[in-house]
Amino acid sequence: MPDSKSKVVELPAPVLVEAEGQREVDPLRLLEGATVRVGYEGMRSTDRINLCWVSTVGSCAPIAPQYGVEEGSIDFHVPPLYVGMRLDNFAFFSYTVSRDDEEHRSPEGVVRIVLPSNLPRPQIFEAPLNTLDLGRLCCDDPVTIHVAPWPFIGTTQLVQLYIGGVYPDGSKARLFPFDDAPITEDDVLNGWTRTLPRAELAALKHDSELYILFSVEFLPRNESRPVYRGFPSLLVNLLTEPHLELTAPHLVESVDCGADGWLLNPVNTVDGAHIRVAYERMCPGDWVCPTFTGAPGPGSPVLECRAVVGGEQSLEFAVPASAISANLRQKIVVAYSVSRVCGGYWESPVKEVQVLDISGLPKPAVEQATGSTLDLNTFIGDATATVMTWPYIELGQFCWLWITGDQEDGSAYRFDVLEGEPVTEEWLASGVDTPLSRQQLQKLADCSDVVVHFALNFNDQLDRDSAKKFPLLRLHIVQQDLDLKPPSVREAVDGQLTIWNGRDGVTVRVEYDGISAHHRINVQWVSGDGTILPLEPKPGNSEPGYVDFAIPREAVIHAAGKTVLILYTVTSPCKLASSRTLPLQISVPVRLPTPVVTQATNNILDLGTFAGDADVRVEAWWFILPGQRVWLRCVGTNIDGSAYTINIAVAQEVTQGDVSSGLNEVLKRLDLEKLKHDTPLVLTCKVTADGSIKENEAVEFAPRELIIRRPVVVIEERFEAQATRTYKVGGVVDTPTMTVTFISGPSLAGIVPYGNDQYYSGQCYVMCQYVSHTVPPQIHRFDFKHKLEAVKFGWSWKQSPGSVTFYDEQNHVLAVRNYPDENRGGFWVDYSPANGQLISRMEVTAEDYSFIDNFTMAYRA
Repeated sequence: MPDSKSKVVELPAPVLVEAEGQREVDPLRLLEGATVRVGYEGMRSTDRINLCWVSTVGSCAPIAPQYGVEEGSIDFHVPPLYVGMRLDNFAFFSYTVSRDDEEHRSPEGVVRIVLPSNLPRPQIFEAPLNTLDLGRLCCDDPVTIHVAPWPFIGTTQLVQLYIGGVYPDGSKARLFPFDDAPITEDDVLNGWTRTLPRAELAALKHDSELYILFSVEFLPRNESRPVYRGFPSLLVNLLTEPHLELTAPHLVESVDCGADGWLLNPVNTVDGAHIRVAYERMCPGDWVCPTFTGAPGPGSPVLECRAVVGGEQSLEFAVPASAISANLRQKIVVAYSVSRVCGGYWESPVKEVQVLDISGLPKPAVEQATGSTLDLNTFIGDATATVMTWPYIELGQFCWLWITGDQEDGSAYRFDVLEGEPVTEEWLASGVDTPLSRQQLQKLADCSDVVVHFALNFNDQLDRDSAKKFPLLRLHIVQQDLDLKPPSVREAVDGQLTIWNGRDGVTVRVEYDGISAHHRINVQWVSGDGTILPLEPKPGNSEPGYVDFAIPREAVIHAAGKTVLILYTVTSPCKLASSRTLPLQISVPVRLPTPVVTQATNNILDLGTFAGDADVRVEAWWFILPGQRVWLRCVGTNIDGSAYTINIAVAQEVTQGDVSSGLNEVLKRLDLEKLKHDTPLVLTCKVTADGSIKENEAVEFAPRELIIRRPVVVIEERFEAQATRTYKVGGVVDTPTMTVTFISGPSLAGIVPYGNDQYYSGQCYVMCQYVSHTVPPQIHRFDFKHKLEAVKFGWSWKQSPGSVTFYDEQNHVLAVRNYPDENRGGFWVDYSPANGQLISRMEVTAEDYSFIDNFTMAYRA
């Protein structure tokens, strides 16, 4: 029976200290956790006390046990996490005392923990005054909802967000963008922040109300039905229609002059103007298109649209200077439009700006003028009119420059220099620089006054009347004495004539300042030998300003490769003058035919493919004339290896028939037979264009290089003329085609009669006579009396291995043919070396009684 002192007195219920004896407690007092006090009479230090703070149904929070104290009362700390699990609910807590292997349970303490009074209200960052205006948001701007960290926030909690609204048709919208969403560590630190589905919000009715309720499930769910505690709700006015309030653009260089309106001084826009666009709620991706409206054409340029880049608060668009100059003394209108990617198009108010007139335009100048006098004797060639660069000079502006004055007869005269000529790249950099035709200046009366005019179209119109007139330049003109420059040849460049360009003759042009129909012009074409080509004189011609003289093709051809002197004389009513001389260098002809041998094939002249002489043909060259001299020859290699020249034609005169059909000559067979096989034969042709008999002055055509091929000769050897005889080593058989020598081996060899079939016939060459097999074998050398391209012979009654080795002139082995098999019925040995190699001799190795005969051999004649 246990000691009565070990019994535990009746245990009282534990106490939630912060509740101060009340049935419910403000959770704000439990932010750091709850304190549960356990006290009972007779507490011992050996008592093990376990506190059960019910976290979820049937589960206790993991709170460490304690041992009792003599004072009789201990406190347990319940972490805020487990306090939070009982928000808006009853907290149940009890303890168990273990003593002497017995457990004693206390009654249960119960306190209700109400919801915190300071739960935060959700807020939408983009709706600072509780109005969410989607139309003022950029396309990619998020709609962000935020709930500040609330008391007892923890990662065991789940979140639900409900949005109530109205669709355009009046039906109710119930959105749950977040349901059973877990709380993250970041939410615990920084509050709950999420992005709302903007597309779903945009689908709601414009100017309607949103009801937003944020709820949290504090207690970990232990059943299928969640219990959420709602936070203070949020009402937001929703605007969905896109809208922008645009302001008028600003032309940066313009000035507001009060009653006179906005004015633009063109001095400030020489490098162009700028339109600045700024409006509230400028969004990345906004497509902004400025307009600049003035005079048609360059006065109303199409400006480039731009997309707004993130961070930009304004855009600036460049306006070309030509748009300002085209609107001098006129009004312009600037505006812009905005298109948003996600919908919406707006146009800005317009702004009118008055462009003032331009001043300070330069006066034209003539570079050769001295002071106010233009003396044609002080310079040669054309004069040069210049106009310094002016404000608003642009590529392509139309320029007008003209001269007015009087002619010798007193009549008014005007000549245009620039007629709507567009500004070039060079002018853009350095100003207008254009020649004043000396010929036109010479039409003006000597010692008279002239006026230089310049005007420009700023408005891109090709119209002299509307062009802006520049200040006038007045000059006094003095005419030059007659000065004759060298004639020119139209087909030549800088005194160099490519003769092909003169194949039909050339044109000598006489052109000089002051040419007149009252002048008599005589051209002289002087050959190298002093001969002058007779040409009829002609009158001057002031209308084109030159006179042309035709030089016949024969004169041009005769001067091929030489220099001709050309000059002219001019006779006027008061003077005679000679021009400077043009030394015309005429090139040597090219585009020449190559002589051909008609019997050649692909530049190979095979003497075996034709009989008799060969034909040499040279097509009529483009500059062929009767009386020209021709050298036609071939150079090749003699049979003995020396050079060999064949003269076909030497200084032969070209006939009228040759002019029509070209050269047709004969290359004698007798000469061809003297040439070595497979060597080059070079055929050349030379012609003197002027008929000279000096070969060193001749024009040489491209050579024709041929390869000579001599015909193939086929011979046979049957040994029929040889007497029957046999011999031992060292024996020799000599025939017209070969010499056969018994080199080594036993037994006999020689000439004997035996069989008669395709492989041997009548007399034949026997080896190893009467020996069925012998080692070492017999070796026989066949020295051919011609260098063979091919050899074929029959071998009969060979029953043991044998071989044939072929050699060239240098005793190099060309090939080895082994015949290991028995072939007593006979077979052909047939060999032709490759790559042009020739057979000089062969060696036959035989081990048994066999016969060689019926040779067929081929060589070049």
